[in-house]
Amino acid sequence: MTLLSDRLDDSTRVRGAVQRSLMLRIKDYIGQRFRDPALGPAEIAAAVSISTRYLHKLFEADRQTVSLYIKGLRLDRARQDLLDPRQAGRSISRSPTAAGSATSAGSTAPSSRPTLSAPKNCATPQPARQTDRFRC
Repeated sequence: MTLLSDRLDDSTRVRGAVQRSLMLRIKDYIGQRFRDPALGPAEIAAAVSISTRYLHKLFEADRQTVSLYIKGLRLDRARQDLLDPRQAGRSISRSPTAAGSATSAGSTAPSSRPTLSAPKNCATPQPARQTDRFRC
């Protein structure tokens, strides 16, 4: 019984290591391409040779979704742009577009005026830019 139990433990450890390695590859791929508004689960899964369903399961194990992970990267990039003094002349409404998201919801649908919405209890983009801080 101990031999079987040891083998199951080894198998679980190996599977966990493979999944962690795969998530690193996935997140690296996303990190290099998150500015592309067309980036989505199908492209990501194909790039690392897994099914879209398995991609979603991997993110579910991390208690997040592929779309929210991408959206988070895009919003972080938009925040960096807002606080960058070199971007001071750029319209605030262009920041999400430059970060790969056509709208604040992360949708890639065409929009004549993209917006970036701050979460509740957070500084909005314009005051954040004026004070050089983005706080929540």
